[in-house]
Amino acid sequence: SRLSVGSIECVIGVALDESGKVTELFVIHSSGLGGYDQEALQTIRDSSPFSAPPTQFLKQGQLRMSWTFTVYL
Repeated sequence: SRLSVGSIECVIGVALDESGKVTELFVIHSSGLGGYDQEALQTIRDSSPFSAPPTQFLKQGQLRMSWTFTVYL
């Protein structure tokens, strides 16, 4: 079992175009730790481009989603 005393979490908004390139990237909910939020953003930038998203999920040529980054303490 996992024993945790808390967590640090931020939520990032991401939009991909039809080829998988990041077109929007922003913090929806900050962790309160600027460095942690910036590392989450950089992780996504460094991972781009992604695979092309399925066309049925595209709206106006983009796939918009949110990703949550959590560290359990």
